[in-house]
Amino acid sequence: MNPNHQTALCVLDKQGDILRYAPGTLPIYSITKTLIASAILTTEVDLDTSIHTWIDPGLCPHSVTVSQLLNHTSGLSDYGALPAYQDAIDAGNPWSDAEFARHTLQQPLLFEPGTHFAYSNPGYFLLKSILEAVTDRAFTEIMQTLIFEPFEMMSARVARGQFAADLAWYPAEWVWHGLVLSDPADVARFMARLPHRYRSNNVQVEHAFSPWRNPHYGNGLMIEPDSHYGHNGNGPGYSASCMHFIQSGITGCVVQQTSGDERDPDLALTTLLAIVADLGVAL
Repeated sequence: MNPNHQTALCVLDKQGDILRYAPGTLPIYSITKTLIASAILTTEVDLDTSIHTWIDPGLCPHSVTVSQLLNHTSGLSDYGALPAYQDAIDAGNPWSDAEFARHTLQQPLLFEPGTHFAYSNPGYFLLKSILEAVTDRAFTEIMQTLIFEPFEMMSARVARGQFAADLAWYPAEWVWHGLVLSDPADVARFMARLPHRYRSNNVQVEHAFSPWRNPHYGNGLMIEPDSHYGHNGNGPGYSASCMHFIQSGITGCVVQQTSGDERDPDLALTTLLAIVADLGVAL
């Protein structure tokens, strides 16, 4: 961890009292997916329903279910590694929904829905769109009324345009499913309060990688059964991780500023694991 870079963190004990804290309202990137999944689960949406109940087939022709979007088993492709995506970022203005869809949702499926796991940011854009259709509200209002207020996330907000002083070239609209900024204490409290049922309906991730031994994913949560669950978030300039450690009841969140050469997708998680190990937490 670069000492010259900002790190915001919070670790809570099982009663919700703060053990470690360094404030900062920073981008949590894909931890936003957990917020979206939580919002979906507060509605009366049938998870086994085809997305075409709400999504125009012209935007996404593939008949996948809400549950498959939540678990990344839809077969929809992603955009993060596309050369066209990187070239477009270098060129300037964010893609429109139609352009994102052309590169992802309208491409052939990677596999038959429900048969494999493949992480898909566009899948969570569709979940955001379903939320907007079901509630007849904009995403910012949905997050405020279904997540930020009920979970008392007073620092949290949906990002628009430039969200970090050093990232003028990467406005929030490049994160297609939406991007939330938050203090880590609010994120940790949110994760600690998620009902246990949110860990159901999960699937095994087929390729384990350190520090995950038996990784699962379900309802917007990365899950190591009987050990910890939460989500990571990574993007230009920042790495984030929020995890609840099951045996101890401790919940921690780290968001740290990164250098251009720090591209480890588990960078913040590694930092968080070191902090909780220092506190004597056994995974």
